Amino acid sequence: MKLIPVYGNKSVEPTLWRLMVERSKEDDPFMPWAERKLPTKEAYFKDVRQRKYHRFFVIKVGRKHVGVILVQKNNEVGVILFPKYRSTGYGKEALELLLDEENPISGGHFRARIHPHNVRSIRMVESLGFLHRYNIYEL
Repeated sequence: MKLIPVYGNKSVEPTLWRLMVERSKEDDPFMPWAERKLPTKEAYFKDVRQRKYHRFFVIKVGRKHVGVILVQKNNEVGVILFPKYRSTGYGKEALELLLDEENPISGGHFRARIHPHNVRSIRMVESLGFLHRYNIYEL
């Protein structure tokens, strides 16, 4: 497994866009953002470049891009996988790699905001030592 940096790497843009489209199909209709329209590709990539997460990677396993992982400036981590790669262990492995890299920088404090119904993600972060705090898991 490799984590490929997103910033300054246009070769990963097709993966980011495919993931954006896939995720928009899954949005819970009761969530406040569900009624948003899918942005144009140009608008999406402009937003990605402006947002400047602390760290942002495409997860590559073998020759396939399986998802993305990021750390925001407040040390909140996020893992988004294509549906066919969920429950494979790739998300956990990528998060372990990221945490190993980021721990000295962050002082070892991370958080993950997870929807209460997302049991698989909750189990994953808890298996890595994150603790439940008001629907935010911290390490």
